Amino acid sequence: MKFTPEYLREAGYVEMGKGNWFRADRSKPPLDRAASEPKPDNGKFVIKHQPVPAPRMTRRDKWLNPRRPCVQRYFDYRDVVQKAVGDLPTVPHTMKFIFYFPVPDSWSKKKQAEMIGQKHRQRPDSDNCIKAVMDALFIHDGGVSDIVSSKRWCERGGERIELIIET
Repeated sequence: MKFTPEYLREAGYVEMGKGNWFRADRSKPPLDRAASEPKPDNGKFVIKHQPVPAPRMTRRDKWLNPRRPCVQRYFDYRDVVQKAVGDLPTVPHTMKFIFYFPVPDSWSKKKQAEMIGQKHRQRPDSDNCIKAVMDALFIHDGGVSDIVSSKRWCERGGERIELIIET
């Protein structure tokens, strides 16, 4: 689906030259098509997207156009998380994360079956995955006092982030 320049401007995007657009106005919802379950009242969100860790940003990343692929993936992921969770009224006290990563295709079918649901002990680091979600949801996340996180293996196509927010 192609978006017209007029539609992008109305949605808060700014043209950065040569057809590249940057979402400057974060008060409006992003234009990506994130798959998410309906927003629950109990503070549990399931974001159907493979977790993306926060990259190491450089000064060059602020003005580089087009962005490095890892940085662009990170910003797209932030938009997906923002759209799925929406605005939170206050900074919560406790956040619980469960990140699900797909088993590699290079593994044998037997090993893939054994590892589904088991702990994921490889890259990306869970602290970088947490940072990406926290950056997407809060400008100042200092009020979060407890963070619980785990990473698990899942079947291909079952990538997701389960987020539980307690105030």
